[in-house]
Amino acid sequence: MKKYDDLAKIAELRDRGVLSEEEFQQEKSKILQDEDTSFARFFQPPPGEELLFGLKEDMYCMLLHLSQFLIVFPPFGIAVPILLWFLGKEKSEWVDRHGRVIFNWWISFLIYFVISAVLASVIIGVYLMLALVACAIIFPIVCAVKASEGIIWTYPLSIDFFGVKNFSPKKAENQSTTPEQTPHPKDVEPPQNDDMHFNAGKYQSPSIAEKYR
Repeated sequence: MKKYDDLAKIAELRDRGVLSEEEFQQEKSKILQDEDTSFARFFQPPPGEELLFGLKEDMYCMLLHLSQFLIVFPPFGIAVPILLWFLGKEKSEWVDRHGRVIFNWWISFLIYFVISAVLASVIIGVYLMLALVACAIIFPIVCAVKASEGIIWTYPLSIDFFGVKNFSPKKAENQSTTPEQTPHPKDVEPPQNDDMHFNAGKYQSPSIAEKYR
């Protein structure tokens, strides 16, 4: 792992006399702190955002989508997503929006499944059912990844019963997510890189271990 390689490198520099013991300890703390920060980004909300039951808003939304896989235990696959949405929607409109995305998909899935069942007698319905099952596995995973990045990804083929398309697909940084203050998608400038959600304004100079590579 990169962390252990960097620690070994600065230890070697200390043994060679390039770094003093004090400099070694400073660089060691910096490397360990950077590692902790990269993991803690899932649990440390940006300014003005509260934690939801100990989780960052985006992390909570990600779990909301992944909770659908509890369908292998039928009561939980339905009850847990509804419970997570019900508990979080009053505290975060972003959670409410992701919940609406899921319920749009559930209703749409049910409609498509009934149509497939009717067509099962002519074989094509069987293939439609298999395709729906594949979508039910792939879509929540993709949506969970997008949610962790602060993005609403509407499930393809889902019918917009709950007005999700009226919302911006991207969370506005450092702004309230109420409908009145959420910019229209056309007004939101695309980020310069995919990591801007976590790394904007957090540039750090390279460590000594990186300089001696």
